[in-house]
Amino acid sequence: MIQSTDEDDNVALAELVAHLQRSTATEQRIEIEEFIGIDDSVAVCALATEEEILAEAESNNHNTDDENEDQQDPEEQFQPSTIFEALNAITVLQKFVAFNDQFNTDDTHTLRSMKRKMQKKFETRLKKTD
Repeated sequence: MIQSTDEDDNVALAELVAHLQRSTATEQRIEIEEFIGIDDSVAVCALATEEEILAEAESNNHNTDDENEDQQDPEEQFQPSTIFEALNAITVLQKFVAFNDQFNTDDTHTLRSMKRKMQKKFETRLKKTD
């Protein structure tokens, strides 16, 4: 337990309760029902009708559909992966297959040979561009 060096922090709980009771005894007390309903007569907003709620929901759906159409431009959406991304993906698959009992060694060899094939094709392209 951490001990405080400040004397105000080392007040007994009973003493705090007694102080609270003395301070609230002098203040005007109100009943709980009055406290709960104190703002009942204050207008904070009008209640929405079912029609208004449905109209707003439909409007939100139409706006979402318009946004989705803008985002689904085929030319902007599809960008082919680079050779480095493809090789990295194969590496991730190799790790997954290696540590998952549902796959066998043939699966591991298939991924390894695919990775080698991609690397060789990439090297061949590099040599042609030189």
